[in-house]
Amino acid sequence: MCRHSGLGLTTDAVIASTRREWRFQVGSSKKVWSLPLMGSLPAKKVKVLASLDKDDGDEALDVFVDLLEGLCPGLTDELTLDELQQVMVGWQEASGITAGGGESRPSSD
Repeated sequence: MCRHSGLGLTTDAVIASTRREWRFQVGSSKKVWSLPLMGSLPAKKVKVLASLDKDDGDEALDVFVDLLEGLCPGLTDELTLDELQQVMVGWQEASGITAGGGESRPSSD
């Protein structure tokens, strides 16, 4: 429970947690891997993802590989660089994250 007090008003809020995940397979392997959708990640891991910049090259790659390994032990042992990139793109798309880094919004049409 989270207690917030401000301007003389006290409110109690319970934040429900829905852990959603993205499931995928690598190549012809029958093993099914899963990653939590980015919106379900703990705040510290979101901070790590947000700090990644494609211009950082090898350093960003190392940070991303370490993050994946922490979330999905053994996954990076099986991935080629191309597959790693496909996992990142697929994970972003499944999470509703656009290339610009924000969440995609459904069209109101």
